[in-house]
Amino acid sequence: MSQHHDPDFDFEPIAGLPTKLPEDETILWSGSPEAWRFGHHVFRTRLVFAFFVVLAASSIFSGLNHGAETWRIALTFATLLSVGAAIVGFAMCFGWLMAINTVYTITNKRLVIRHGVTMPMAINVPFSKVANAAAKIRDDGNGDVSLSLLDGNRLALYAAWPHNRPWSWQGTAPAIRCVADAAVAARVLADSLAQYVTERGQAYERTRPKVPIRTAPAMDQPTDAPQPAALTTARA
Repeated sequence: MSQHHDPDFDFEPIAGLPTKLPEDETILWSGSPEAWRFGHHVFRTRLVFAFFVVLAASSIFSGLNHGAETWRIALTFATLLSVGAAIVGFAMCFGWLMAINTVYTITNKRLVIRHGVTMPMAINVPFSKVANAAAKIRDDGNGDVSLSLLDGNRLALYAAWPHNRPWSWQGTAPAIRCVADAAVAARVLADSLAQYVTERGQAYERTRPKVPIRTAPAMDQPTDAPQPAALTTARA
């Protein structure tokens, strides 16, 4: 878990939350993205720089084929690499700014994402709107945890980005991204979702829209147990 104190948010009663929590709601986990890794993953900096490396390498072959002078070939090669490095550097710095202004909070009733550099905002994702959860854990423990919303519930991409699951074809999926203890966050979220559904019993199940729920084999539950939003885990 990583937290960053910013005096611009001293007005918050609790870091990452715009208001005090109700008496029946408690914080289970809170954290922020790893600052320098956030921009790396959000902006795909490796792919961006690889593109400029290929472009610079192709400029050498193009220059030789057209009989260009050596110094012109070298200048073009260096310029393309410099432009690529500058773009990657800007993306990393912008990602760092976004990360230090982001706080993810999991309570026993919802996920709250506070983010924004110039215009801070908070996204509330009540568990009553959640269909399932999925986690992507990288080898070093860093990873993402995302939520899919029930049919009929939508979240604007511009309001959530970049705190959403990339390439989601089922609408915007709010996500906890690039946190160091992603496995812990995923387990806390899965357990709190399960507890939320269990506490509400059959009355809650009857009013809850029916949607497919993906379940990892290790987390299968007995057929006679209440079925919470499930957690699908993938290793990167």
